[in-house]
Amino acid sequence: MSISVLSAARCAGLALFVGAVVALPAVAAGGSAPVLKSPIDKSYAEKSDKPYGVTVSTKVPFTVESAGGPVFVVVSKDKDLLKDVDADSVKKATYVRKMEARGGVDYAHTVPIYNAFPSFWTNKPAKYWWTAVRVDCEAAKGTDDCAIEGEIRQFEVFGQIDG
Repeated sequence: MSISVLSAARCAGLALFVGAVVALPAVAAGGSAPVLKSPIDKSYAEKSDKPYGVTVSTKVPFTVESAGGPVFVVVSKDKDLLKDVDADSVKKATYVRKMEARGGVDYAHTVPIYNAFPSFWTNKPAKYWWTAVRVDCEAAKGTDDCAIEGEIRQFEVFGQIDG
């Protein structure tokens, strides 16, 4: 049963993303990629020799700045998968969810804690890559899809800290 619950949640994220990409008409104009804010803060990275990360079984907050939406957070263990996000790469991604507008140009999504599911990605120590994808066919004119990818950043889920 736990697998079906997680599969249903993953399918819901995929359906939202694919639906947003397909539903928007292609028209003209310009735009910009989402600007990633967290979980990797550039000032933190400059002051530390360790990768930014979170401890297993904690909430993972993602925040970005974007000129418009919808905006999705996409997480993967494979950096190359995030270079050109489309329906195929979303199917292979570790985690995909629509971000919520937080006023102005800020969008956020916090990954909930799923302690009952040991196989859930936030419960397994590993290094991950993430990006934000803005779906805007008008701004993506001249490309083969409506996805505008932000930069790709790495973060780590650390093992439990003894203590």
